[in-house]
Amino acid sequence: MTRSRVTRVLFPFLLLAIFSFSSNEAHSQGIPDRIPVGGEIIAPQPRMGKPVRLVEEHVEVRILNGLARFKVTQVFRNDSPRRLEGTYVFPIPRNGVISDFALFTGEKRLGRSDPRR
Repeated sequence: MTRSRVTRVLFPFLLLAIFSFSSNEAHSQGIPDRIPVGGEIIAPQPRMGKPVRLVEEHVEVRILNGLARFKVTQVFRNDSPRRLEGTYVFPIPRNGVISDFALFTGEKRLGRSDPRR
């Protein structure tokens, strides 16, 4: 791997309703005014250096008994020579449920979510 660091976000989740997302819900979650269409990493203010950029995205959808299960894999690249801090934002519908979330840097997994929370 070159100086660039690749961070992969693996984001499988279960959605009970696909299109019920509204901007009011976003504000209640602390999401900024501009809602991303897909996942995005938002740097804290003030922004320093180049932001990480989405370089790859893969979406799998399975529908069974009226429920849609989505698995979203996104790859972000940090072209900066130093570590960057940010908040990962991904809008989901009001009735959507996240079943797992994982963050990787290279091949190393950096923690695991608790889907019961």
